[in-house]
Amino acid sequence: MAAKIIVLGIGNILLSDDGVGVRLLENLRFQYPCLPDVTYLDGGVLGLNLAVWLQDVNGLIVLDAAELGTAPGTVQIIMEKEMDTLGIKLGRSAHDLRILDLLTISQFTGIMPQHRALVAIQYQNIDWGLELSDAVQQALPQATLKIYELILQWSKVLGDKKC
Repeated sequence: MAAKIIVLGIGNILLSDDGVGVRLLENLRFQYPCLPDVTYLDGGVLGLNLAVWLQDVNGLIVLDAAELGTAPGTVQIIMEKEMDTLGIKLGRSAHDLRILDLLTISQFTGIMPQHRALVAIQYQNIDWGLELSDAVQQALPQATLKIYELILQWSKVLGDKKC
């Protein structure tokens, strides 16, 4: 049976803060390894082939670096309808168009998750490098907690089991 909630980390780990979605996913998986009906998925630089993962899923949480126009390390959660139209807004994230494409194909095929959220972290550096900037690294605990709280909130609505 498919997971009810997919947590999808995206980004390029070779481009410093651009890889924060994948690093955040790793952090979440380490801190909360036993969340029933939750699947952690490393989407890398994202592609439409990820749409198959959305079948029978009620919740999608995308983790990514973004241009929020705020201080580096700022964490912002963008929900539902606002997330659905992200591709129309310029400058949010290098992956926005691909996120919009994924959501569009899922809506077109009838597999759009009922609950959707983008957890975005303002990047500082997206040049070549394997390490996150200090500001983004320091944002990981706060972002991890926000994601966990969102999963718990959705789990209550979706009736998921507890560990």
